[in-house]
Amino acid sequence: LMAGGPCPYSRLTVSMKLAFLDPVSVQQWSCSQQRNILENKLGIDLGGTKIEAIVINDAFQVVERKRIATNREEGYDAILQGIVNLAKELIETGNVEGPVGICTPGAIDYQTGTLKNSNTVCLIDKPLKSDLESALSLPILMENDENCFALAEAILGAAKDYSLVFGVVLGTGCGAGIVINKNIHRGPNHI
Repeated sequence: LMAGGPCPYSRLTVSMKLAFLDPVSVQQWSCSQQRNILENKLGIDLGGTKIEAIVINDAFQVVERKRIATNREEGYDAILQGIVNLAKELIETGNVEGPVGICTPGAIDYQTGTLKNSNTVCLIDKPLKSDLESALSLPILMENDENCFALAEAILGAAKDYSLVFGVVLGTGCGAGIVINKNIHRGPNHI
């Protein structure tokens, strides 16, 4: 994917898109539909070293963007509070409505909303999704960060003309995502 240069889209872009697309399916997604359903939305990329958030408007212009340290050595509660503080700030200043999209390191158990594994070990088996929904009083749409990366490339980036996309990211951890026909492939164990 990187042969033609880095893609301007990122996991953060797709975490934000998760907020936009619900409940519209990715297969039906088009620019005209986006403009009809979008208002300012918030997307958050929870990484091993940083938490980055972006607010975009219905024309996909950046309204506001902010990054803070993850501080994972301080544990789950500190990470949760960092996300909540960042989200509340950008929800207020960015006039955000609707669900918040967040991409997370590690595989997600979709029945419980918890992470099954993560390079940020303190997140494992924690109710991140429900804790964020309680703190923000907004629905949270949560997806694995590498799945978000692969989906961004498949929909908007270097792989948009392909039906099968495999994206690998080396960062604080190492992960990969598979997208088939513009849909994330999670497999039987969601990893």
